[in-house]
Amino acid sequence: MARPPDIQRILDELGGHLRECRLKAKISGAEAGRRAGISQSKVAKIENGTLWAQQADLYHLADALRMDRTATERLRTLMSQLQDASDTIETPASRVRRDPETQQALEELCAVIRQHRDKAGMTRVEAGRRTGIGRKRIEYIENGTRRPPTEDEVGKLAGALGMDPVVTERALEQARQLAAARGCGGRPWKPPRAQVANTTPRP
Repeated sequence: MARPPDIQRILDELGGHLRECRLKAKISGAEAGRRAGISQSKVAKIENGTLWAQQADLYHLADALRMDRTATERLRTLMSQLQDASDTIETPASRVRRDPETQQALEELCAVIRQHRDKAGMTRVEAGRRTGIGRKRIEYIENGTRRPPTEDEVGKLAGALGMDPVVTERALEQARQLAAARGCGGRPWKPPRAQVANTTPRP
């Protein structure tokens, strides 16, 4: 199935940006893949805009290519744009079966994220900058609209907003419950090896 033009455009830009950074670093696709823990063919597909890469893979590539601050900011901007564009698409897999228990889990999870962001005095833009999640996506998460938050998104937000371990585990469990209600396992939360937001130039 062909992707919407807006999404394909962003994928092409993102892939071109990664390829430019790799060539600038004088690293082969095979070496970039080895350093990032992904295959050479996957690197090629990402660079060609034919693969919608997971954020963790992009984090690892950013680290592998030793991106400077400007390149990192560009990557994060493209990732946010891609997330925002994807949230305009509603598919059967994005809908949650709204039985009372699932609806309650969704409402509680959205409220916890919103309350902790307010408590931290953090804007959605800043939360997005720290997590690599688009501002509009965070708005959708807090309002309980569009696709429910994934376990991976909840984990990133919990870390950025300073949730305590008990609240974090409860939020992650609710995210897993919502994923099960959508009929998909979702991506489990695992802190990435390198956070894009913390990537700094290396000598």
